[in-house]
Amino acid sequence: MRDMILFDLDGTLWDGADSIAASWNTTLQALDRPERITADQMRQSMGLTIEVIFERLLPNVAPADRPPIWEQCCADENDYIRQHGGTLMPQLEEVLQALSAHYDLGIVSNCQGGYIEAFLAFSGLDRYFADTECHGNTGLSKAENIRLLLERHGNPRAIYVGDTQGDCDAADAAGVPFVYAAYGYATVNRSVPTLTAIAELPSRAESLLCGVPFYPADILLPVGGWEKWGTIACDQFTSEPEYWENADAFVGDAPSALRVVFPEVYLENEPEKRIAEINRTMTAYLQNGQFSEYKDAMIYVERTLPDGRVRHGLVGAIDLEYYAFEKDDTAAIRATEGMVASRIPPRVAIRQDAPMELPHVQLLIDDEKQTVIEPLKDAALPLLYDFELMLGGGHIRGYLVPRERQTVILNALGALTDKDNPLLFAVGDGNHSLITAKTCYQQDPTPYNRYALVEVVNIHDESMEFEPIYRVMFGVDASALLAEMQAAFDAEDGSEPPQEIEWFTATDSGKLTIPHPIRHLTIGTIQAFIDAYLPSHPEVTVDYIHGVESTKTLAKQENAVGFLTDGIAVGDLFPAIRTDGVLPRKTFSIGEAVSKRYYIEGRKIR
Repeated sequence: MRDMILFDLDGTLWDGADSIAASWNTTLQALDRPERITADQMRQSMGLTIEVIFERLLPNVAPADRPPIWEQCCADENDYIRQHGGTLMPQLEEVLQALSAHYDLGIVSNCQGGYIEAFLAFSGLDRYFADTECHGNTGLSKAENIRLLLERHGNPRAIYVGDTQGDCDAADAAGVPFVYAAYGYATVNRSVPTLTAIAELPSRAESLLCGVPFYPADILLPVGGWEKWGTIACDQFTSEPEYWENADAFVGDAPSALRVVFPEVYLENEPEKRIAEINRTMTAYLQNGQFSEYKDAMIYVERTLPDGRVRHGLVGAIDLEYYAFEKDDTAAIRATEGMVASRIPPRVAIRQDAPMELPHVQLLIDDEKQTVIEPLKDAALPLLYDFELMLGGGHIRGYLVPRERQTVILNALGALTDKDNPLLFAVGDGNHSLITAKTCYQQDPTPYNRYALVEVVNIHDESMEFEPIYRVMFGVDASALLAEMQAAFDAEDGSEPPQEIEWFTATDSGKLTIPHPIRHLTIGTIQAFIDAYLPSHPEVTVDYIHGVESTKTLAKQENAVGFLTDGIAVGDLFPAIRTDGVLPRKTFSIGEAVSKRYYIEGRKIR
């Protein structure tokens, strides 16, 4: 049994409104009726049953007089459509040909009997469809006809593609996932998977059938110069400018991702000027042949970390409509940590006018049986890149994932979903970048920026280790701060087990204890104190640091205190998100700074 893709007809496969209106007007004139119908009026009524359309467009006709008139209109319409047709959606036959190689296709419409056949006769597309059904044949609702057609084919897995709220409601009532054809006649009142052109469907069909908001993408890769192209995530080494100075010296004048990202260490150094230069460089790279574009691609990544472990990932695109960065028990893609609000506006300024994106976002899946990514380790895949990462970042290889493998991956992802709790992806790294992408999409929704390029990693990958993110506070009176912290911790009256925090200054070190903490995670306890402390101490700043030694080194500065806490176990992440929602911001990191994701792949976003 093959999966099925069912389509509405008008507004989804073609626009027949002009021909239908012309046919009706000819019939009304022949019947000596004064009414005339415009094509726009017809478009606004498409998707309804003939009885409702007639009542809406010809309300002055007495109910008893309507049946013979609409019967004549419909009969003449079918003949007219068969000869004159309508406007097929761009690339329709290519889309149907590609889809029919893998799925059974069907049409379910509220039209009169004979109309679908007229469409097929005019278009010559009948060979691509396994079945059709309509209200005119059965007298049933669209939802009932969807179920009827699927029952005839053994109730396969299916989606319904349509362009109106009625189509959406019918699919819901039939228990079939709905895909909105946004290029059609109307709108829908809720967020659903969306096509801006029917040509997008072949590459997304499997994701849509699996109910997974992860898709192949048109991925850009540099044409060469790999060693100088790959650049570490922009939020690393924010207190160590010498790292970025060394990267700049290493890259020199060569094309590099370093020239099209904004290292956060420089956020206070003429940001507008740097952003403008980044956008100019992106545009130049896109225009001068710096990239090869791989259409409808996924890339399997093997990253050898500096310590020798290998991390396995999968690069593709997510639908930002399914990402929530605040507590949301229904989102398939969820933030793991709260955001640092001040970090969003500069990132939005960078992205909002950028012609392309380069991601350092890593999404985590809880795939204990290793069914999604790990099988690719033994597959013979085409090699795309293989090089040493700059400044001690290790080694990386990337492989192109063919379509048949993509199908297996998406079905395995679909098997991880739980209808009672749809969490599938948790943000492991790059949460602020994903919030930025979502913000830019909400401010200016387009078919391009609705999606974001990411790398998916299994939390059960052999390399996976959550590194705590530590805190260093600057501009403080260390003795007064520590005394105030301990007093606040002593006052907590929760039921969680006791917690402990190590602190360091230039001259001393010690521990703070929380006998009866309120929060489950120690990092949540200290972050709650910091959040309450900063508003009344504007002279104090906080940095979020990867690595114990980096934290201790920074704490040696005058009027600084560094704090070390325990982290979160890999296996506790998804249960914690399901139970508690978003964790305290900057709770953990995937590995040390030099193990973070490097910018390599890109995607056009406008």
